[in-house]
Amino acid sequence: MSDSYFSIVAPTPTCQTTNPSSAGYCLNGTCVNGSCVPTPIPTPTITVTSPNGGETWNVGETHNVTWTTSGVSSDNQVNIGIEDYYTGHYTLYSIATVPANQGIYSWTIPTMLESTFPLLTGTYEIKIGAVNGKALGIQAGSSANPFTIVASASACISDGNSVPFGTPDSQNQQCCAGLTLIKPTSPNMTGTSGICTAKCGNGICDSGIETYYNCPQDCKIIVPPVPPVPSPACISNWKIGAWGFCAVGKQTRTVTDLSNCTVPSSAKPATTQSCIFKPPVVPSVPVIPGPVSFNLQDQNLASISDALKIIQQEIQFLLGN
Repeated sequence: MSDSYFSIVAPTPTCQTTNPSSAGYCLNGTCVNGSCVPTPIPTPTITVTSPNGGETWNVGETHNVTWTTSGVSSDNQVNIGIEDYYTGHYTLYSIATVPANQGIYSWTIPTMLESTFPLLTGTYEIKIGAVNGKALGIQAGSSANPFTIVASASACISDGNSVPFGTPDSQNQQCCAGLTLIKPTSPNMTGTSGICTAKCGNGICDSGIETYYNCPQDCKIIVPPVPPVPSPACISNWKIGAWGFCAVGKQTRTVTDLSNCTVPSSAKPATTQSCIFKPPVVPSVPVIPGPVSFNLQDQNLASISDALKIIQQEIQFLLGN
């Protein structure tokens, strides 16, 4: 038996691209140093060829928008759009949707974009992207550089639309007849010098067009009422007097709040109550027949009421005789 070690190396299949049924066949690739390297799949792209920067087109003219595609299926659709470059907002407006392999679109430059937004003199770029291009991994294309569109001298801003700020032909950025230019809706609004409208001053604050900033006569600032500040709590301190004499079935007493609270913190004690008259107990006095006289200074007469009692008894005695 040998004490030495040895190894067995399995043969490496030879990379080849000619016989699919043989070992080492390289599918969709090339052989590099005996290994199969897959051929990279190019990213589908769209390239705008016109306008591609520097052109000057006029509103009303017809020009061809052209493009090429690479790796894009013929059944794909593309969206053609125009982006305002001069305002710095880069708003994209749709022009048309056509088959991707069409490669050309004849565009008559309108006075309004998407039938709403005035096309004013300024610099723009054409953007072309496949429908669902992001999901399909298709790279959109755009003009390499901005081109210029010159609006007609009669172009005007319609009701409710903004006047872009900083375009080359500021003299053409006028509101249409009957409209007034008011400030933007906010002092923080950029890219516009205001809004054309005939509604400011009609007494109605038109949402989306008017605010207190640009039309204070229609849009008032409503200040909510300030709730009253509650006064410190007042604790009632009731001073209660003694009940008075019972007269006509009632007796009264005086109740005063020493704290003089505007709103008492507790219910005010009663100042009247019902009562039943109870005459004082008179000590029995013997009936003296005949006329009598008595001294009011007599200590046996507890009070004037006692004296009246004696007089009453005397009268009864006399009447009885």
